[in-house]
Amino acid sequence: MTKEEILDRTKAILAVVKPAVKQDDITFDSVLVKDLGLDSLSNLLMGLALEREFGIKIDDEARFVTVNDVCEYILKSIS
Repeated sequence: MTKEEILDRTKAILAVVKPAVKQDDITFDSVLVKDLGLDSLSNLLMGLALEREFGIKIDDEARFVTVNDVCEYILKSIS
């Protein structure tokens, strides 16, 4: 799976978690809190959905600032 494919699937998840955010506005450089408006609850929901979508376990110590951070973590986890 490529990083771009991960981005597309992550965009779909973010659009469900934060319906006000349009998928077309999400890029690798989007900051989860500042640009997409994720709060602690939506961050938790995103993490649970990512685990389910990609069949991974996100470490409790993982900290994501940008969408790229999320995609890189997933890419490493499924490799």
